[in-house]
Amino acid sequence: MQLRRKYVALHPKTLSLRHHIVNLLRAGRADIVKSVSESHALSPQAVRNHLNAMVREGTVEVAGATRARRYKLKAIVDKFESFPVDAFTEELIWTQFIKPSITDLPQNVQTIWSTVVTEIVNNVVDHSESSTVSVSMVRTLPMTNVTIVDQGVGAFQKVRKALGLIDDRQAAFELSKGKLTTAPEAHSGYGIYFSSRMVDVFHIASGSLGFSHRREDEDWLIETESPMKGTFVSMAIANDSNTTISEVYDRYCTNPNDENDFGFHKTHVPLMLAQFGQEPLVSRSQAKRVLARVDRFSEVLLDFKGIDIVGQAFADEIFRVFPKQHPKVRVLWVNANPSIQKMIALARSVDSE
Repeated sequence: MQLRRKYVALHPKTLSLRHHIVNLLRAGRADIVKSVSESHALSPQAVRNHLNAMVREGTVEVAGATRARRYKLKAIVDKFESFPVDAFTEELIWTQFIKPSITDLPQNVQTIWSTVVTEIVNNVVDHSESSTVSVSMVRTLPMTNVTIVDQGVGAFQKVRKALGLIDDRQAAFELSKGKLTTAPEAHSGYGIYFSSRMVDVFHIASGSLGFSHRREDEDWLIETESPMKGTFVSMAIANDSNTTISEVYDRYCTNPNDENDFGFHKTHVPLMLAQFGQEPLVSRSQAKRVLARVDRFSEVLLDFKGIDIVGQAFADEIFRVFPKQHPKVRVLWVNANPSIQKMIALARSVDSE
């Protein structure tokens, strides 16, 4: 990475300060000078001197003058191209369009990009029914972002029809669990799930719905009023990421009941995606929606982040009925508040009384 090589010769305090500047720029902050000045006990002019040095190095760009001046990370690479689906394979798009622009990045980062780009483009070729695939790439000092767009039937719409679901939200929720494909004879259903865990930020949108996952296990749905045609996938990775594909596979593929059994055994289920609108998770039917297809895994981690309350019937179905019917599936949970913990404890205590 060009600028990182220049940073090696900098004083540690300067290096720390510039990393702080980069993080603020990534966040889109407009108060860069004030924030860095206060946090590093420097004069505003000293901070501007650092920013101007980064402008000269070609990693930051500036617009406006004096108080109206605004800084942002400069794109080292910024390119876009459309490919005919019937003329380009996923491997050619990777080797001809993406790989040449990241050959200086660490090998683990290059391997992740190779894995996720070929996986998503292959999905377009095999599932989308689109005649073209458009790929864009933007690389700045800290991050690289790749966006893949097709004009096909739409990922959520295809899953909804294949599984006979009521709406696209249910399709997005099922897709978030993993082991889901509309063409089981050709695909394992692992690709999107693992791709979303390998990158730092993963976003997929089709129709009027978008699903996002961050490395910190933050998941959310975004609904828009203007439906889009086809599927939009955006992925971003820090250029100095330490993540490896082996680390991701090990996290989800080690069987908790048999360390010698390697497969897609674990899934992380964000329950906030199962909560439509403001409706609380209280019923057995909602619980069964959450549990759909999780019997395919050995371990299920239910994430209650963003959920304030659950009903007794909901908890009973998940934490008492389901484990009795599927004793080989281990049900775990995280981010449950005290109220939810009580409902879980109540459900688990019934058979012990």
